[in-house]
Amino acid sequence: MGFLHLTSPFQRNSSTPLVTTQAATSVTSTTATGNGTVVFDHGSTITERGFVWNTIGNPTTSDSKVTAAGTTGVYTGSITGLSGGTTYYYRAYAINAFGTGYGDIWFIVTSAGGGGGGFSWMLMGMGQ
Repeated sequence: MGFLHLTSPFQRNSSTPLVTTQAATSVTSTTATGNGTVVFDHGSTITERGFVWNTIGNPTTSDSKVTAAGTTGVYTGSITGLSGGTTYYYRAYAINAFGTGYGDIWFIVTSAGGGGGGFSWMLMGMGQ
């Protein structure tokens, strides 16, 4: 598996959580494990964190999502309800009193049949 990592030094609101997204793991035809980190909460408690995904790009909390317990640090989440042989855009997110911070966008490509064989790679540095 290869990946291209492009980062952006810009955030829409510098007080939203600083979040990173890592490659999804255990990708099958219908599920994947999301991997993310809330690096910094800017002094405002994290009220929600998790992963968002869709098939059209730039996923937000209005799209499919799964939440994960906790505040700062490393976390995982089960991304379910995927269709086989499909490309998804996925990223980590976290919410504090100042808004929503997003990690970079990654692709998830599910396997066409049952079982494993899917993979994940970095799309672009699009964190907000």
